[in-house]
Amino acid sequence: MSRGENAGNKPRGASPQAEHEFVLFPLPLPDLKQSVKPDVVVQYASVALFVQRAQAQLSTFLVTEWNAAAVAELCVRLDGLPLAIELAAAHVKLFTPQALLARLSQGLHMLKSEIRTTPERQRTLNYNDPMEFMICLMLRDSGFFGISQ
Repeated sequence: MSRGENAGNKPRGASPQAEHEFVLFPLPLPDLKQSVKPDVVVQYASVALFVQRAQAQLSTFLVTEWNAAAVAELCVRLDGLPLAIELAAAHVKLFTPQALLARLSQGLHMLKSEIRTTPERQRTLNYNDPMEFMICLMLRDSGFFGISQ
């Protein structure tokens, strides 16, 4: 077996039937320049996924006139990426869609350490990719970084 044959895609010794690969493309997104009414935006797969995952966390979650624009913009800012949308929706118990959007706009500045004895490169995480941000946000909230809100 050449060095690149097992490229990490399959555990050594795993049968081909034990693993499935799914290619996921970004989900269709609402046009923020158009009307952002609840009954319109929920028809987009990205928003529908957000709602489905949000309701798994908070059964009373609904897209309303009050939060439709924020939910639509969250999905757009997360590039329609299913994992990023799921990670964002997992936080609706703690944050409104507007608050999630504000946190996404802040980037990872909230993960900045004020400890001056560490080098600057270790004090700030600067991710521009929304999915990386949401993964880090989820890890932060789980206590993975040793900090919490």
